Amino acid sequence: MRFCISIDDGHPDDLRIFSMLKEHGLLDIATFYIAPYNRQRPVMTPAQIKELSEEVEIGAHTLTHPLLTQIDSDEQNIEIQESKIILEEITGKKITKFCYPR
Repeated sequence: MRFCISIDDGHPDDLRIFSMLKEHGLLDIATFYIAPYNRQRPVMTPAQIKELSEEVEIGAHTLTHPLLTQIDSDEQNIEIQESKIILEEITGKKITKFCYPR
């Protein structure tokens, strides 16, 4: 059996989850979905995101973490596309996964 987990939002406390996964050799099952300018909670610094990306997969999670059903389609496109662009700039890697908030 194979499984995966997602760790969402990019809160600095997620680094503790990273440490636990690393300690148990489970980094390959995790994707950390990060909203780089999350308005609802603190987010890792670009340096922390970059360091994290060296060992685990990073996915986009919108730019500011809105509820996508409550914003218009132009805003949805900006939130989704810009989060990918920002994370690619931070990590220097192609971002191929997306997880919508909530």
